[in-house]
Amino acid sequence: GLIEALPTVLKASVKPNNRKSSKKSNKTILDNNGKSELYLDILENITLTFSSNGSIARAEIDGRIKMRSFLQGNPQIRLGLNEDLSIGNSTYSRSTTLSHCTFHECVDLSQWDSSRTLFFHPPEGEFDVMRYTLGSNFDPPFRIFPFIDEMGPNQIDVILKIRSDVPSFANKVVVKCPVPRATISASCDLDLGAIAQSTEYKASENVVYWHIRKFQPGTELICRIKLNLDNNSASDVKKEIGPVSLKFELPMHVCSNLQVRFLRVSERNREYVPYRWVRSITKSESYVARI
Repeated sequence: GLIEALPTVLKASVKPNNRKSSKKSNKTILDNNGKSELYLDILENITLTFSSNGSIARAEIDGRIKMRSFLQGNPQIRLGLNEDLSIGNSTYSRSTTLSHCTFHECVDLSQWDSSRTLFFHPPEGEFDVMRYTLGSNFDPPFRIFPFIDEMGPNQIDVILKIRSDVPSFANKVVVKCPVPRATISASCDLDLGAIAQSTEYKASENVVYWHIRKFQPGTELICRIKLNLDNNSASDVKKEIGPVSLKFELPMHVCSNLQVRFLRVSERNREYVPYRWVRSITKSESYVARI
């Protein structure tokens, strides 16, 4: 059989022994020109807040496993997830622990507890095989380090340092930093030799945007924002800076460590080997660092 990996995103929810089935309307999909194909997407959205001292104040992953079926007939699907997957509190430090999860009503859970295997006959169209949440028990893909330097009575420098802690490229990265209303002008300095990066100050929004088209894995990028303020700016004007927020997409990476061990299609009395595509993507829902 063929399993290929391409990009896609996630949502989440599960408590111990809470194996609910959820009824969802199936979205009709177009005919696939007679091809026998199966698409499985692991989609995750991250909500994360760093406090001003760098500690994590809030962290959550909202995920789902989405399927689109272009299979002939009505074959049975076997989907195997990582065997160290647990729901609720786990005593194993290396296990993948979900907080909460629900399954589509077509899913047979008879071998879920013993082997983390799901059996089902996929309904027509697109549907969520499983939805889950994960709270705090994961490593943040990015760290945000904001610093403020008071260079003079009417000048403030804001240094933003972003570090990637994942082995995957990030796409469509946008850093947003609100600045004081008393800002007269803002300029930005990037690292020497910065590639595929740009900055923009929108005075109408009092915001500086830093665009990074592709963030290399395991690297660190820095942007220095120079703010010139009105002479009448308040003494506590620093409080108007931030919080810094980050938007991104991580193709072929999931922060929950949820994994597909196998995706098999079986039908009696004949050879049936459709194309199978497994894709994954993580996106930021709300990713914020307080200053």
